[in-house]
Amino acid sequence: VRLNFSHGSHGDHARLVEVVRETSHRLGVHVAVLQDLQGPRIRTGPLKGGGPLELRLGEELVILHEPVEGEAYRLLKGVTELKPGDRFRLRTGGGGGFGPPHARDPERVAGDVAAGYVTRERAREVYRVALDEAGAVDAAETGRLRRRG
Repeated sequence: VRLNFSHGSHGDHARLVEVVRETSHRLGVHVAVLQDLQGPRIRTGPLKGGGPLELRLGEELVILHEPVEGEAYRLLKGVTELKPGDRFRLRTGGGGGFGPPHARDPERVAGDVAAGYVTRERAREVYRVALDEAGAVDAAETGRLRRRG
């Protein structure tokens, strides 16, 4: 049994699960209950040139809250229609991309601090990246932080 948790209340779903369990017990059969959770929803604004935007494996896509001129790989949150058969994969990373936080490229972490995605404090404590007053990577201090573990 698949329950669509995008619709209905907790009480509605609890009652349905109870009906499934009672019925499966009465019939003497095992019934799995699948909880179908809503994934992230991203609405994009108009695509540069009217779209569509073709992404290639491994390309970076940045989704912003404010319009940006120029780069074709940046989308503004809004609405994008997907048609049957279209594929959309969403991966989110923290400061500097993906992988163990302390192994991420310090320059990319610094870029995320400059963009406001990560605070200077989080860059230091989570990603072990030290920044100078101007926001540039302090390579010596970053090295010390990363060696300390």
